[in-house]
Order: sequence, then C-alpha cells, then structure tokens
Amino acid sequence: MEEQDKTLNVEGSNQESNETNSEGASDAAEAKTYTQAELDERVKEQDKRWKDRIKGLKSEEDSEERNTKPTETKELDREERYDRLNLKTEGIKDAKEQDAVLDYAKFKNITVDEALQSSAVQAELKDIRTANSTPAPSSRTGGGARDDVAYDAEMMQSGKRLPTAERRIAAMAYLGKKR
Repeated sequence: MEEQDKTLNVEGSNQESNETNSEGASDAAEAKTYTQAELDERVKEQDKRWKDRIKGLKSEEDSEERNTKPTETKELDREERYDRLNLKTEGIKDAKEQDAVLDYAKFKNITVDEALQSSAVQAELKDIRTANSTPAPSSRTGGGARDDVAYDAEMMQSGKRLPTAERRIAAMAYLGKKR
C-alpha cells in the first residue's frame, strides 16, 4: 500500500500533458509512472522556469521606467540650458551669477526673467561681482626694480655693482653729498 502512495500514474493529468508539450516529449512519455520525488523535482524545475520568466518581465518593466526618467531629466537639462542662454543674452555670463539667479528662480518658483527683476537677486549679483573684482591679497609688497638713488647707494656700499654707469655715477654723487 505504501508503494502505491509514493508513485502516481499521471496518464490523464492535465499538468503532465502541458509539461510534455512544453518539453517536446513523445506520446509514450505521457503513460509513464512517476514517483513523488520525481514529481517534486519536475515541479521545482517548472517553478524555476516561471520565476526566470517573471524576472525577465520585471526587468522589461524596469527598463521602460528607466526610459521615462531620462526624458524627464533631458527636459530639465534643456530648460536649464535655455535659461542659461537667456541669462547670457542679459549680460550674466559668469556661472556663479547664473547659478544664483537660477537657484532663486527655483526657490521662489518664478521665471528667470522675474528673478532678474528681484532686488534680492540684484544684490546677490552685486556681491558676487565685487567679490570677483577684488584681487586676492598678495604677500609680495613690491619686488620690482627701484630707480631710487638711495637704494643704488646702499647697493654700492654693500659691494654690489650697479648695472649702468649712469646709476653708479648718481649713487657716487649721492654718497658724496651725504658725507
């Protein structure tokens, strides 16, 4: 009796006919008697195939979603490029200045032209321009050549030769007056 429980005859089973049709088996295989372990193994194989098919369908849906997202970003890029071009025609060519105007327009949810008319944006642009126009502090305090006669006299006293005869004569005269 136990032997009968472990084996099943699936001759008329609808599941087996689908399975044999999908695998391309002959009609003689339909009359085969399978053990429970064999049936379980076949069910696992079929489950695996269905899971792979479902994964394939999901990846197609994901790719469709991915295809819609780049168009949205392309549209945003296109709008930003247009706004930057508009700002260039208005005379705002620096990227920092353009960023300030675009950020304000996004923050207030207004157009770029309206943002340009805002006093807050005008003040921001003025601050950026003054910051850019002010040169950075320098550690050098004047390393250029000096035409000062006193400097030439110092150089002669320290034993260094001056480059031109006129400067040497002027330095000698300065030293003679000093004594």
